[in-house]
Amino acid sequence: MALYVCGISVELREVVLKNKPASMLHYSKKGSVPVLVFENGRVIDESIDIVNWALSVHDPEQLKSGLSKRETDEVQSLQGENDYIFKSHLDRYKYADRHPEGTREEYQKHCLSFISALELKLEKTKFLIGDKRTVADIVVMPFIRQFAHVDKKWFDDCEYHQVKRWLYDEIEGETFSKIMKKYPAWEPEQTQLIFP
Repeated sequence: MALYVCGISVELREVVLKNKPASMLHYSKKGSVPVLVFENGRVIDESIDIVNWALSVHDPEQLKSGLSKRETDEVQSLQGENDYIFKSHLDRYKYADRHPEGTREEYQKHCLSFISALELKLEKTKFLIGDKRTVADIVVMPFIRQFAHVDKKWFDDCEYHQVKRWLYDEIEGETFSKIMKKYPAWEPEQTQLIFP
């Protein structure tokens, strides 16, 4: 999403994680996506680092460059909670059968502490930090979307009305609809695919 918003074009290689290409593993031993490989061989293989790099190159919506010190601190706090606490609970919630030490309901309950905090924020403002979208919205939204899709009926019926409003506004927005196209899995012989 950040690459699109920042107007940065890349060669896109869609990867099926059950059949990881050797070239991907050559550049990133951890074997997860995304992986951004530069022509000079530099590699960035963490989502948040790719977002921060893209915004350092060009930030037309001032998602990061337009933030005050207080807002920057708030973004960092949200990102930290998302990356180091929520994502861990989310993985267990999504794949509860792989984590038999707890139940899906228990993992969902752990996730809800973060969802509740977002609900309180969104009761006061349109976006996570204020009344305009910031980098916090871009980095947190994909994980809330994953959470929603674990049990879509439960999520659509739940009491977190502002989180649902914020999430569906983002998902139904022009940016998200343009980046969420389906692409065929990359093969070495395929024609180069430039995104966006």
